Amino acid sequence: MPSTLVITASEDSTARLWRLETGECTLVLEGHQGPVTSASVSRCGRHVATASIDGSVRLWNTWWGVPLRTLTGHEGWVRVVVFNDDGSQLLTCSDDRTAKIWDFDTGVCLQTFAGHSGWILSALYHPAYHTVLTTSDDRTAKLWDVQTGECFMTLANHKGNVTTAVFSHDGQKAATACADSVARVWSLDGKLVFALRGHKGPVTAVEFSHDGRWVATTSTDNTARIWSTKSGKCKQKLTSHQGAVRSPMFSPDSKALLTSSSDKTIKLWAESISGGEPFGECWRTFKGHDGWVRSAVFSFDERYVLSASNDKTAKLWSVETGECVLSLEGHSGLVRSAAFV
Repeated sequence: MPSTLVITASEDSTARLWRLETGECTLVLEGHQGPVTSASVSRCGRHVATASIDGSVRLWNTWWGVPLRTLTGHEGWVRVVVFNDDGSQLLTCSDDRTAKIWDFDTGVCLQTFAGHSGWILSALYHPAYHTVLTTSDDRTAKLWDVQTGECFMTLANHKGNVTTAVFSHDGQKAATACADSVARVWSLDGKLVFALRGHKGPVTAVEFSHDGRWVATTSTDNTARIWSTKSGKCKQKLTSHQGAVRSPMFSPDSKALLTSSSDKTIKLWAESISGGEPFGECWRTFKGHDGWVRSAVFSFDERYVLSASNDKTAKLWSVETGECVLSLEGHSGLVRSAAFV
């Protein structure tokens, strides 16, 4: 088995911790007054932060499920919460058009990033943690200085909501996913490097490979695409899904890609061994969910896949056999996300 604990976040207003050896729910994190939109675990694994449409963020101890404190200050849904590298601070974003950084120990808001004219849909730290990247339905993404709170770059020219964004693993580039059917790759000085055109529907997510060679995009057009970061050209169109595709994730060695879909499946795509076009082979399809699969992630050793679904469950799958080895059942609402602790 992989890491012994899993955390899930659900529409039933709770997050849960599960022990993989037994499939038992060991802790139910209760207290939010609305669906939990996001859950983040500190790197040490001792603390969890949950965000909710009730406008609050709650901090918990993972050993006993003790609520440590509640962060209030947002005036709308809180969509994302994420720890920094050492667990001392948290980043949140909200429909109130702001993102905030909080001190974990005191609960004090250290920084507020204000400047978007619409809901902030996602927020993330740069790999070096000196910069924050936000996306919004105001058709922009923005780069912010963590120390000053100032926006030093606006990534414009989108023609629709910017749903999410990522940094490359070396921290040199960013990529945005947009409802205008285009993903875009940017340098951090605000220059558009590539506009990745080809999807026939909104781009739901974007991801860089760990080795920096590829960008994966997913879309409501039922496809995923693989793009070269050197040329910006589409190198592969992945067409096996029968529903909207989201949540691309490369394996740490960049030789495999996961996609999840509203067709109730997760697919594992393998890099071509023969030297042909990349990720052209669907090596494994994981079937067993009874609803839209919202996300799928690799375990740290790449032997397992963990998925979250609208069917109110999270499932653990064997990469080797494609079989579901564990179903985590107990939530009374759809499971938005699942992650290894």
